[in-house]
Amino acid sequence: GVAERVRAHRLDFRREVSSLEFETLLQPPLALVNVSRFMHRPALDAAVRLMPAGCCLAVHHFLKGEVSLKSGRQIKAGNADECGLQPGELQARFKSTLTEVLLDEVVTSCDAREMNNFAAIKG
Repeated sequence: GVAERVRAHRLDFRREVSSLEFETLLQPPLALVNVSRFMHRPALDAAVRLMPAGCCLAVHHFLKGEVSLKSGRQIKAGNADECGLQPGELQARFKSTLTEVLLDEVVTSCDAREMNNFAAIKG
């Protein structure tokens, strides 16, 4: 089965993550980097740079201007590295590195907030 071939790792970017720790996790064999409901553009840039060719980046995150259900305020509105995505932003940002775009769409979540689904393979 698949279970013995899958290793799940979870990094918490709210604490300091060493570059060595990050680099080690992104070494072959690696097929998928999944980022869901979290945005830190410098970390995403590093992940794409370090992940091996053939690896898929999958991102599921809120669009810019969407509101946090906890605070009622826009999600990270004052932080350009952590705020929501613009439609097509990731495809444009990584066009020279993630050469095979599988998915780049805007969808509405079950709580009526707009989200971007993006998946692409590194060439």
